[in-house]
Amino acid sequence: MPQSVAATTVHQAHRQTALIVSCLIASWFIFLLLVEGKRRGFLSVGGAEATAANPILVYALYAAAVMNVVLGRVLRTLLLRRPPQTIDEGVTRLRNVSIVTAALHESIVLFGLLLVLLAQRYPDFYVLFAIALLLQAMTFPRLAEWERWLQGPGNERMGQGGVITE
Repeated sequence: MPQSVAATTVHQAHRQTALIVSCLIASWFIFLLLVEGKRRGFLSVGGAEATAANPILVYALYAAAVMNVVLGRVLRTLLLRRPPQTIDEGVTRLRNVSIVTAALHESIVLFGLLLVLLAQRYPDFYVLFAIALLLQAMTFPRLAEWERWLQGPGNERMGQGGVITE
């Protein structure tokens, strides 16, 4: 594959993946508006208002959030631990890891939304929202990191400075 074609492939895949992840993050702000509307009394969601949260529900959702963080780290490590055989394989793995990680982070926000809808636990939503946003900021797909990983040890398809030479 000529240098410009391979570089274009990586850049296009990165751009598409960043757009997908950005759309997932944008949906979190829709959840935030929903929670704020409910909190301020503009929306009546879920019928009768819940009173007290079952502590088991709260602990279970926080435990699920922690498991999602761990699962995201484990999947990222497993899928990216060995260098790819081709640029296309590497791009596919990077794209999949980015999207799956973003989806796992979105589920953390959804756990907070559930706590609001089922038990009016607004502070829990904000805590889980902030955690997910921080995690996503740490794992958002970055082109320089993609190029560095594709160039990684034993991977001669990319030259110095992340320039693809295949």
